[in-house]
Amino acid sequence: MRNLSNDLLYTGSAYFGYSRFNLAFIPCFLTLLILSINLLKNQHEKIAVFVFVLLIISNQIMSPINFTSGVRKPGWGDYTVWTSEYNYPYDEAYRWISNHPEIKAIGIVGRTYPYFDQFYHQKYNLKFNQFKVVGKRNRKSNLGKNLSYILYHKEPAFYSKPDLHTLQMLSAYKLIKKFTRGDLSLSLYMRKL
Repeated sequence: MRNLSNDLLYTGSAYFGYSRFNLAFIPCFLTLLILSINLLKNQHEKIAVFVFVLLIISNQIMSPINFTSGVRKPGWGDYTVWTSEYNYPYDEAYRWISNHPEIKAIGIVGRTYPYFDQFYHQKYNLKFNQFKVVGKRNRKSNLGKNLSYILYHKEPAFYSKPDLHTLQMLSAYKLIKKFTRGDLSLSLYMRKL
C-alpha cells in the first residue's frame, strides 16, 4: 500500500482553510482592512461598498457556513491533507444510538486522540451501563469481551496504519449501521450471537 503522507507537499497551500492557521493572519488583515476602508470611504464611496461586498462574497466562498445555524457545510475542507479539520459524524451516530435504548454497553475503538463523548451523552440523554474507549494502551486487554456494541472510528489510511488487533476484535461483531461525512466514517457493530 502506498503511503500518501510521503506525497504531501507541506507548503502554505496545504494549510489554506485551516482555521487555526488562518487566525495568525487576523491582526495584519484587520489593520490593512481598516486602513483600506478609511482610504476608500473618504475618496471613493462606491468603490468602498463594492470592495466590502466582494470581501463578504469571497469569505463565504472560502469558508462556507449555513446562515441559519452558523455551522460549516458538510464536506468543507480538504480531507486528503492531514492538516484538515476532521469532522467525524459523532452527532449523527449518537442521535441514532439514542433512538435504540437496547444499546447499553458500548465501546469506541480506532480513535487515536482523546474526545469528549460525554457532550453527546448529555445532549441525547444517553445512559450506558458500560462505556469504554479502547485505545492503543488498553486494546490488548479484555475490554471488548463484555461490550455488546462497538463504534469503530476509522482513521484515514494516511494518518494511521491499519490496526490488526482492532480488525481481529471486530471480526466477532457484525456491522449494523455506518455513519459517513466525506471520507470520514464511524461504523456501529453488534456482537455476533
